[in-house]
Amino acid sequence: MPNVGKSTLYNSLSKSHHSKTANVPFCTIDPSETRAYMEDERFDFLVALDKPKNEVRAFVTVVDIAGLISGASKGEGLGNAFLSHIQAVDGIIHVLRAFEDDDVIHAEDTVDPVRDINTIMNELRIKDLSFMMSKKEQHKKGQTAAKTKSPAHAKKWVEEDETMDKIIECLESGTDIKRNMANWTVKDIEYLNDYMLLTGKPRCFC
Repeated sequence: MPNVGKSTLYNSLSKSHHSKTANVPFCTIDPSETRAYMEDERFDFLVALDKPKNEVRAFVTVVDIAGLISGASKGEGLGNAFLSHIQAVDGIIHVLRAFEDDDVIHAEDTVDPVRDINTIMNELRIKDLSFMMSKKEQHKKGQTAAKTKSPAHAKKWVEEDETMDKIIECLESGTDIKRNMANWTVKDIEYLNDYMLLTGKPRCFC
């Protein structure tokens, strides 16, 4: 959410000042990117052994994006921009505010990290559900074409349709894709990997 310390943490860990920080909601509008290089003793060993002219360490690109508030899935705040930026990432780090400070405003007026993460995950589920409902409508339009092509195409169409129904049912029940892993088949996971749903991304909390 806004004003929880995302950009301050980002700047500190990346040893940069790419992200603007201020005591106002939505101080961050455009995403900032930095590379976090990965320490690896195996890499150091190989460099010492082979002494290459160039050294290219593995890195993770970390992106600082604007905060999300209740109603983001309907366009509240910077909702649509936030959700489009988060769609492009491979994993999500949720930064939650647990500190009290009257001088630092909070989007919901009170500090409650449990409420905040519930708000965030609910918004992500709503966006995923909207995406899947739209995809389901597009998929229906291809039903006749799939039947006329070949039995293999028809079977694939049915398989994906069944997976879509399972995903929609999961989201409508208030369950994240990631929390429902035990119920997905290998085929389901293949489709989920293509859909790149927000609640299916790896995530951690800090």
